[in-house]
Amino acid sequence: MSTCRFCGKWAGFFRDQHDECAAKHSSAKHSTRVKLLTSLDDAIEKNLGLPAWTGHIPPINLIDGEKVVWIFRDVEYLADKRKRSYVGGYGGPSVRVFRGVWMRSGAFRGEPITHVDRLSQGSGSLILTSANIYFYGDTTSLRVPYKKIASFLSFSNGVGIVRDSQSALPVIFVTGDDLAFQVLTRIAKIAGNPQTPAPRAATWDSDEVKSDPDRYAAEINDPELDDSLYANAVAALAGKQQVSLSGLRRALRISYTLTSQLLEMMETEGVVGPPGKDGVRQILRA
Repeated sequence: MSTCRFCGKWAGFFRDQHDECAAKHSSAKHSTRVKLLTSLDDAIEKNLGLPAWTGHIPPINLIDGEKVVWIFRDVEYLADKRKRSYVGGYGGPSVRVFRGVWMRSGAFRGEPITHVDRLSQGSGSLILTSANIYFYGDTTSLRVPYKKIASFLSFSNGVGIVRDSQSALPVIFVTGDDLAFQVLTRIAKIAGNPQTPAPRAATWDSDEVKSDPDRYAAEINDPELDDSLYANAVAALAGKQQVSLSGLRRALRISYTLTSQLLEMMETEGVVGPPGKDGVRQILRA
């Protein structure tokens, strides 16, 4: 026996909905979607104010003048996490010095490998306001200002964001459809963020999002940050007058994070100057 999840009445054996109830729900959902996107498009084209959410609002700490535009319920929050492991290590031989005391020599940890895992951070509500994105969940919460977002990622069942940082990894909200991406990019544009980038399109399902973290994060095989790597970085500047983070990264075949650390060290040592507005540094000595 089973009842309809829409009207609560008997739906038949092994069924959880009436066809007519499902059709009405789909029609109402589509109507709400069209109405919301139309109001946001009108706000963009006619310079009108953002629409306001009229339902229940979770207990989040809104700033002065901030208003809630839309809320998505039952959202799963996924975040990428970097993990470092070592492969090819060797424990070395053990030599007995005297009774109860052994010495191990020739041990080494192996080559470091950094990989990225996409992990669930719990479920909750995705709250879009006039100034920030909020996630209010059962285990974690966060707030991200629109001006701190570098790019938006579109999924057929959700939306992702990448913060404005060289080492930032994607944060993904699985909402069930692509409405969150459509709403979020419109609100960010209305909010007056001059750095709001053009959306990057993708159409992947939640199973793909969780099982394939390398879609947006390639495996990085970073060496240790030591004198040898620093010397190689300085040598790569020979014969050049300028250097950028991306150019040095390509030359050394390492991650953006490690390249940034090397450039900061070289700036401290007076090898390169501070970055300009375009990110390019002048080479002072090599």
